[in-house]
Amino acid sequence: MIALNSLVLYKGKPALVKQKDDRLTIAFEDGSTLRVRDKDVEMIHSGPLAKIPNWKAKDNTDELLTAWEIYAGNDISMQEFIETALPYNDPATLLAFYLEIDHSPLFKRTGNDLHVVSREERLLLEQKAEKKQSAEADKKSFLERAKKHVVQPGDERFFGEIEAFARGQTQESKIAHELGIGTDPEKAHAWLLKTGIWSPAVNPYPMRAHHPLKAPVFPLPEPIDQGREDFSAHPAWAIDNAWSHDPDDAIGWDGEAVLIHIADPSAFVLPGSDIDREASNRGSTLYLPEG
Repeated sequence: MIALNSLVLYKGKPALVKQKDDRLTIAFEDGSTLRVRDKDVEMIHSGPLAKIPNWKAKDNTDELLTAWEIYAGNDISMQEFIETALPYNDPATLLAFYLEIDHSPLFKRTGNDLHVVSREERLLLEQKAEKKQSAEADKKSFLERAKKHVVQPGDERFFGEIEAFARGQTQESKIAHELGIGTDPEKAHAWLLKTGIWSPAVNPYPMRAHHPLKAPVFPLPEPIDQGREDFSAHPAWAIDNAWSHDPDDAIGWDGEAVLIHIADPSAFVLPGSDIDREASNRGSTLYLPEG
């Protein structure tokens, strides 16, 4: 039973019960009020209290660590834990104790049920915290260098995010934002050039515009039989670069006449085929400066 002016917790925030009807009206430390259901609050002290006690002046660290040593790896009730850990239970001490438990990695509380982490769990948590702290320090160091346009081996894990942003592979970059680049991929491109990570030959625009950069691979079907003659035994010459893979016209000589060869993709590409659909999606040829 929750009484008037009792001390409760609502979503981790201390409050006093100021009114009771079909719901509770609770008042927080900042003076704001809220109507809630009985089951939405946790009773800390039955009171009656005139105001929320000064729990911030309390420090139960030593008591918590002593109790953790006793119960490490066990599941117990909050009542039992409090009886063991606290020699007194005035409202301020109780409130501070609940809040310290809820913010400590050594305890996992669900209502009145408390799990006290084991020594093995604590070791893993400490290792995870150290790893996070180290990662944050590495990131801070990178940002300091990056603002001077200096990078070093191992920084790829950070500026790789900026590269993806400059190419249009992501819509934003937290690291770019922290560097003052903001949400402009052009500024990200400029930073990569100035830092020397990219050379002027790197072209992010096709990928940013979502142009496919690799030719699709389709099996080439047999040509449609249209009564054609095979002139492949005769030499032919095309006016194209030596490295060209797609000459579309050429001339030849069979010893008697000049032969004119013109590519006829319709002999291989049937309407509605995979190749035909892919060709329909490519309305033009994209020539890039890098070839």
